[in-house]
Amino acid sequence: MSEGQPKISEAEKKRDEKEHGLTIKKQLAYTVDRSKYKTEYIEHLKQQHEIEPMTGLKRREVFERELDMTLKIIRGEAKQKREGKELKEVSVIMIDLDHFKKVNDTFGHDAGDEVLRRVSQVITESVRPSDVTTKGYKGKDEGVAAENTAARYGGEELIVLMPGASAKAAAIHAEDIRTKIEKLTFEKYEKLKVTASFGVASTSESVTHS
Repeated sequence: MSEGQPKISEAEKKRDEKEHGLTIKKQLAYTVDRSKYKTEYIEHLKQQHEIEPMTGLKRREVFERELDMTLKIIRGEAKQKREGKELKEVSVIMIDLDHFKKVNDTFGHDAGDEVLRRVSQVITESVRPSDVTTKGYKGKDEGVAAENTAARYGGEELIVLMPGASAKAAAIHAEDIRTKIEKLTFEKYEKLKVTASFGVASTSESVTHS
């Protein structure tokens, strides 16, 4: 130690080392927390982009992307990521709420929004998950899951993608959704009744009914 430099006791050295160590730990913890927050924030932004805010359903562009990937698998242009039943067909349920403009005109737009939310909830709860996942076109793994997807297609039009489902299976599923929608009641709008028209399109055949 050079002359004139203050002497540091062993206790002071240990205290400084301890404090320095705590500072490093805090910095590391902050870095980890910041990284975790950044990852969660990116995921949040992704979900915001993919989810239609009022209904909680996927956006139209997400539906179209997943339908495109499913069709590529069926055509042999993309590979299934998991072993299992080969994906050979896909069906789509199209749902159009009846007289929706009249609902808005009679009960107000808040009632129309509530109808969309409640119907979307019915559809979401009715959508069965699929165990089919996909490998991206030309073998690139894009992490896209070919699962049943419910989306808001536009206005009062809703749509469900069902990879692996036949037209008959999708029609049965559509009838189940239709029945549940007709049973909906609205505490704030006691006289409000909701019905919907359905169509089923499949890579094998199509069915339309109200």
